Amino acid sequence: MDDLVLIGSELAMADESAVTTDLPDNFSHLRAFFDGNPIEHVVFLNIHEYVHTQQKTHGGYDLLSQSLFEGIAEFIPVVATGQDSPTPAIAYGKANDDRIKEAFSKEMFSPFYNNWIWNNTNNAFGVRDLGYYVGYAIAETYYEAATDKKVAIKTLIELDFNQQKEIEAFVEQTGYFPRPLADLKAAFEASRPAVSRLEPFENGSQTVDPTITAFTLEFSEPLDNRFRNFDYGPLGEEAVLMIRDLIDFAPDGTKATFEIAMDPGKRYQILVDQGFRTKDGIPLQPYLIDIRTADE
Repeated sequence: MDDLVLIGSELAMADESAVTTDLPDNFSHLRAFFDGNPIEHVVFLNIHEYVHTQQKTHGGYDLLSQSLFEGIAEFIPVVATGQDSPTPAIAYGKANDDRIKEAFSKEMFSPFYNNWIWNNTNNAFGVRDLGYYVGYAIAETYYEAATDKKVAIKTLIELDFNQQKEIEAFVEQTGYFPRPLADLKAAFEASRPAVSRLEPFENGSQTVDPTITAFTLEFSEPLDNRFRNFDYGPLGEEAVLMIRDLIDFAPDGTKATFEIAMDPGKRYQILVDQGFRTKDGIPLQPYLIDIRTADE
């Protein structure tokens, strides 16, 4: 709130003696966190969070920008205190930069962070929050190359995460990634899964049987069946094809069937949107269903 930050002392001032055996699985990461004796790093933590109060937004718009948003806040305390970051991802990242950079490049334009930020250790590297490292490394690369260090710190803190072009131009300028961002973005777009089949009617049909009560989407590759989302088409709410229920999402993630209800002689639209994603967090290419039902 403005220049104030609420720090939860039950986490920030804990140490390796904290008992976690009664915590649910989704808090399992706290064991490793407490074993790092966070009470010894309260000053570092507060500087990190105070940097956030000076940034122009509350976060990024994709994995790259969110990683930079957090990484800058993790890097500034290192400069301010002369201490290494206590976050395990930073030391691990420095020792495995090429591998992390290659994997991150494949997901960096995704709107989903679950493999890289605020995640658990159940990923390819066995280390959580590696997105923090990537953002940290970008910030460090920029800072080390800067002639005027004070201006560099000011630039880092004041980056406007509302401006996508500004953020991407900054990252490009650092030269952290070995390929131009435009090439990496093109490769990302080419990697996105797609809807490969719609049944039992064809998309664009003007004579869909209005008594049909379900449709099935098949995907070009397996998706994570925990996630899905739909949105209005260009015609808005009045023409939306209402999803009444999920009937089945195949365990292998290759198809999903949804219950619908339609009236005769009406045009319907619904956007199958990028909330559908692979287990690697690569979002589906949006797919607009646009049909008209036959008259009675």
